[in-house]
This record gives sequence, structure tokens and C-alpha cells, in this order.
Amino acid sequence: MNATGLDAEGHYTSANDIAVMSRELIKHDMIYKYTTIWIDYLRDGKFMLANTNRLVRFYEGATGLKTGSTSIAKYCLSATAKRNDMELIAVILAADTSDKRFNDARSLLDFGFANFGIWTDEENLPQDQIAVLKGKLPGVMIKPETGFHMIVKKGDEKLIEKEVVLPENINAPVEKGQLIGHINYTLNGQEIGKVEIKAVQNVERTNYFFSFGRLLSDFFMMNR
Repeated sequence: MNATGLDAEGHYTSANDIAVMSRELIKHDMIYKYTTIWIDYLRDGKFMLANTNRLVRFYEGATGLKTGSTSIAKYCLSATAKRNDMELIAVILAADTSDKRFNDARSLLDFGFANFGIWTDEENLPQDQIAVLKGKLPGVMIKPETGFHMIVKKGDEKLIEKEVVLPENINAPVEKGQLIGHINYTLNGQEIGKVEIKAVQNVERTNYFFSFGRLLSDFFMMNR
């Protein structure tokens, strides 16, 4: 194994490995500053560098990413492209020619953009708080920890089912960030995601003096 990517005994990888590494790399926006450049100049403009990834110039939405070739691995490419907030990765290994790797990557990306899209859950929770037993507040405000979106085959978004799992009430004390419930997402009976629902505030547990004061307050309010 080595870190250069050059041929060596026992050194191998897969398209999935390359896709996973590419996915992590493009999480850093700064990488696009370099991978989207077609031509640049160094040494006060005396030396020109051209991007070896021709898709950057000739494919709509191309954002990178990396070409590579050796006599054994042949021509390889990890191509990334973004359209309408959806970014796809196409990995080509062992192409016989440089042109073939670009053509194959273009075909894969075209297929992805034509047949898949991003589904986003835009619905609010059916309730924004949960009753708290023995708390200084009658309830605690809650919200999903994150939003939810994923890439699905076009048309399948109608088959996505959402289940909100929340208790009827919880006991005090409650801490901000405490797990209260979750949202399950399924497609054709298979789980495709889960989002945790958490408390957004603290609720202290009541004590004798607080409970007695609340009882007196309620009594006088009833007799006004």
C-alpha cells in the first residue's frame, strides 16, 4: 500500500472507495477554488497549466475532481458535477483511452441528472412542544435537530413515508438538547433516514414551595 496511487503489489482500490473519498473532499468548499480552474498561469504568467479534467470546460455544472492514470490502472477519473443543488459523483476506472473515461463519466452524470432528484421534507412537526410532568413549565419546546433531504429516483418521492415518534409527556427535569423523539423516513418499507427531535430549552423539576405557590396562584385566579 502507498499514498501516491502508483502501482504496487497489494495496492488496489474500488470505484466505491474513490466515490467515498471524493464525497468527503467536496464537503470542503475551498476545493472548488482549484478543481474548477480550466487554465492558470504560474511564474508571472510564463508557465501555463491546463486542467487534465476536460469536463470542467465542456460539461455543464462540472466541479471537478481528479484524473489519474498508470500503465496498469489505465485511465481513471472521479468526476463531480452540480445542478439545481444536487451534486453527483461518477467514478471511472480502467478506461482504455482518456477520451473514453470522459465520455463514460458524462454518460453516468447525464443518467443521474435525468433520473434522480433531491427530496426535502418541508413539513413542520404536528406539535412544537411536549407536556412536562412535575416541571416548572407545563411543557417543553421541541424541534428536529436537522432538516432531512436525500437523492431519490424521480417519481419515488411520492412513496416516501414519514413517521413522527413522540411521547405523550415526559418527566422533569428536561435539559436543552435532550433527546425527546425522532422522525423515521421509509421508502418501499426500507428505512432511508432518521432525524432526532430534541428539547430546545431547560425545564427544571418543581419542588414543594414552587408547587404550593402555583396552587395558591391558581386558587386566587379561580376566585377573582
